[in-house]
Amino acid sequence: MGPDAPVAAWERIVRGAYENKGIAQVERLGDRWVLNVMCDGVHATYIDDTTLDLPLYSQGYVNARYHYVDRINSNARCVQGPCPPVQERRVALERLTVLTATREQASEKALTCE
Repeated sequence: MGPDAPVAAWERIVRGAYENKGIAQVERLGDRWVLNVMCDGVHATYIDDTTLDLPLYSQGYVNARYHYVDRINSNARCVQGPCPPVQERRVALERLTVLTATREQASEKALTCE
């Protein structure tokens, strides 16, 4: 399986899938879930529907393996109508690995992107 989108500075290709550089967190944002990759800044992407137990992974830091999917969001917020459906690029998680790190260690990983 090859990459389905260009590789960003905060990710790498490993065995045909994307993995984050730096360190990441899974966070609930309203009624949706977000993958926050911390590598030379914070890069947030909505997570596509998954069978992974996201609340379990939202307590600390993770490494994520994923690919990208494009979905149509018909309920996107809009300042002035009419508002057409919006195409979103989301991450489809293949795996989350819990990382043990202090806040200071996570900050260092975010700075060095390692």
